[in-house]
Amino acid sequence: MAPLVFHAPTAEAYDTLVGILVITFPISLPFDAVLYTNGLPFGSVLSYIYASLIVPPVINAYREYYGTKFAAILCGMISVSAVLTGFVIHFIFLGAGVIPDPSSVQIAEVKIEMNYKMVLNVLAPVFFLFLYWLHCSGSIGDEEHDEHAHTTD
Repeated sequence: MAPLVFHAPTAEAYDTLVGILVITFPISLPFDAVLYTNGLPFGSVLSYIYASLIVPPVINAYREYYGTKFAAILCGMISVSAVLTGFVIHFIFLGAGVIPDPSSVQIAEVKIEMNYKMVLNVLAPVFFLFLYWLHCSGSIGDEEHDEHAHTTD
């Protein structure tokens, strides 16, 4: 994949906006490293990280707690501040000469190994589902408490 190289400030702003739109499905910081090594500007990657506050489950929580109108305003404010922050930080770091070289970024190779962590990662959801089944089936927690009746004397 050829790196995307843009040098104009308008391209920086465009890339930052695209980073915010892509954040709807955040992956993780290793994905940010891939974006950076493939030409996305430093500020855009920072905006992408900052915009992780605007994922659908968080938006839904904002909507439940604050209402739809305020949640929309809050999401808009976070989006605008993420874009502006990425844009400003990019040019501050560029002026200071401290933006790392994209070729220096190391992307770890992913390997799946059979070890105790993998066993625990498989067993934890199974255990959770078992506890959830116990909860839903009424097997625990539905005992009558009549034998412990309290009196107020």
